[in-house]
Amino acid sequence: RQAVLRTILSCAAVAVPWQPQRALSINGLTNFQGLSNRYVLLRPGETTYDAAGIIDTNPINKLDVARGLTDRGRAQVHEAARQLLERGIDAPVVWYDSGARAAQTAEIVGDVLSVPRTRLVPEYSFLSARGMGALDRGNATLELQRVHAADALDTAWAPSAADDGTPSESIDDVFVRVRQAVSKIETQYSGEAVILVGDSDVLSTITAAACGVELELHGRYALGPAQFRDLRDVATDRRGLWQSGDGGAGRRRDGCRASSNAADAADPDVARPPPPTWPDTHAPRPTVSAYSNT
Repeated sequence: RQAVLRTILSCAAVAVPWQPQRALSINGLTNFQGLSNRYVLLRPGETTYDAAGIIDTNPINKLDVARGLTDRGRAQVHEAARQLLERGIDAPVVWYDSGARAAQTAEIVGDVLSVPRTRLVPEYSFLSARGMGALDRGNATLELQRVHAADALDTAWAPSAADDGTPSESIDDVFVRVRQAVSKIETQYSGEAVILVGDSDVLSTITAAACGVELELHGRYALGPAQFRDLRDVATDRRGLWQSGDGGAGRRRDGCRASSNAADAADPDVARPPPPTWPDTHAPRPTVSAYSNT
């Protein structure tokens, strides 16, 4: 009878619709206290498309080395890796998106930190860039601000579909993927420093979950090229005061404010980044349907 009951309960659990906020608490992602590894989120250095200000998310092109790092981007990653070494991260697992920009970033980090090849682990789907649909190859500065403004209204919102097969993903879609990535890593490793190398919206979604805030606000936590965030810095009490990861009170942490290697990250009183805003002051604020085909 007990075996039958367990089977019924298991099937019932599978049948429950996925709910983002419920998933946060179930999987221990609200503040990462239930996870066994230390996670550092690293965005790849500047790419050729970053330098041109163009959105580049079509997975068909992700292996194209022409879409990889610029010389400036490589220098940025070298500097980020040096700072990681200063933080005592000298034998990490580097879990990276398999695209050219993340792979090249992981290679540089591996060289600087002397990471064995067996600990450089490509991820082929869960850390892929958020699919921007019809916005792919658009103006990154303009369109990404609009995307984050729409995300702030509804995490189920996604850009319009593309004719060339570029995926169109919502933040809810991205969250499902990053949950799977973290679950996979937690299954394989324990007590490790794990560097996750992926694109900005993927990492900002993880940060929003780690900081215990609504996923709608993930845009606050966007990282620039080669910026990283050490999630060991992220802890919050019920009053929302950022405290040290070892439980010490009275000191506000930078983990949910700025990237760990941003210029202002050392200032504990620096204000949080403002919510994303509609870039054109003469244009109306977007509604859920105004920037989509839905």
